[in-house]
Amino acid sequence: MDSSLLQQPLSPIAEYLSSPMLSLSVLAILEFQVPIHTLDLASNLRNLFLPINPRFSSILVTNEQGEKKWKRVNVEVEEHVKDPIFPPGLTIESYKAHFDEYLTKISMEEFRPDKPLWETHLFKYPTSPTVAGTMILKLHHSLGDGYSLMGVVLSCLHTASDPNVPLTFPSRRQRRFNNGVVKSLTGIVSAVCRTASDLGWSVFKGIDEKTPIRSGREGLQFMPMNTFTVSFSLNDIKKIKTKLQVTVNDVITGIIFMGLRLYMEEIEKNSGEVAATALTIVNTRVIGNYRSATEMAKPESKGLWGNQLSYLEIMIPKMTNVTNPLEFVMAAHRSINNKRTSFTIHVVAHLLNLLRKLRGHQEVAKFLHNLLKNTTTVISNVIGPLQQMALDNHPISGLYFTIVGTPQSVTVTMLSYMGKLRVSFRTEKDFIDAHKLNCCMEDAFEKIFEAANDIP
Repeated sequence: MDSSLLQQPLSPIAEYLSSPMLSLSVLAILEFQVPIHTLDLASNLRNLFLPINPRFSSILVTNEQGEKKWKRVNVEVEEHVKDPIFPPGLTIESYKAHFDEYLTKISMEEFRPDKPLWETHLFKYPTSPTVAGTMILKLHHSLGDGYSLMGVVLSCLHTASDPNVPLTFPSRRQRRFNNGVVKSLTGIVSAVCRTASDLGWSVFKGIDEKTPIRSGREGLQFMPMNTFTVSFSLNDIKKIKTKLQVTVNDVITGIIFMGLRLYMEEIEKNSGEVAATALTIVNTRVIGNYRSATEMAKPESKGLWGNQLSYLEIMIPKMTNVTNPLEFVMAAHRSINNKRTSFTIHVVAHLLNLLRKLRGHQEVAKFLHNLLKNTTTVISNVIGPLQQMALDNHPISGLYFTIVGTPQSVTVTMLSYMGKLRVSFRTEKDFIDAHKLNCCMEDAFEKIFEAANDIP
């Protein structure tokens, strides 16, 4: 094989995400409707997963010049399939507790440097009346982002009702972050002013204070975390969207902001008035719909595979500034819209690239680590399939994901599937009251939904 194919350089973002300062992984959790004792996962991985992209058969190596590269290796698939054993005959509640502990355990484990940066775990026990077994796919974030992950889904899974029918996803609105094509001088001036304001605020806002949702402890990325999910009806969210003339992302961001503030007030009176910042992760690809992973890997796809991400810093509205629950949604809408129509994302990309050229990728990773550490939470959103999926004729009843390795007390990820939006909360163990936070999120949704319904 050509040596140029055996070793490929990392993209800048992959370099940052594989640094010891910022080593992030993605956990994708697939909940099966039927028992998975007969699921031949190794065969599916060998025939469907590995051929998707050379990265799944590669390890990270550093050459004599100190450059990181992907190096192709032979993969023993069985070494990447974990099959934990628990006592038989336990209750669903007991198996759910075992699953939660197992998820915490594998989240803290690092990948072996001599193996490709992915692994699967088959939890062959029921965790709810609708979940007979669960598969966890753990991927190092340097392999790809949420868009790439959905490409894997397209390539490996099929429609549960008919394996010959391809999966379909909701149309993604093609987002063009302000790239200089502004229709008027007024628009240019406005975008420049918003950019200057954004950057100035980011520089001078300082570090978020310690609150009931931010412990500020050092080394949080290495500490045990709990994971729980809250589900919302996409139809209900779309009703709020239509009433307020905003986006689905605005609505769910507003719900999360309100839920966080309600929780803060529940734990400590007046803490909902303390300044807090959220980092919202955005996909910077200028493309409408998802492509399969195979399509993304083609040269003509112009590098769709991988990590094409940036972030928006958004102030979480204070409780004192809100008299109507809908204000949380409208505040999220204004903040996100203003930042999307500025040049901030492009300026930040250029500044990070300049820092990389002057000081190296480790300094950029350190900057991004400190950015995460000094803010309150991070929010990431991925659009999932409309129909029920299956793996090797095993129907999947639920799907969600989370990000591990962030130095924060709360990490929020969202994924839509079969008309439901599954919001996953990864929270600091023995600091965040997961049950209370869950209740606050449901309360926030009900308050916002009721207020939207009151609009004529």
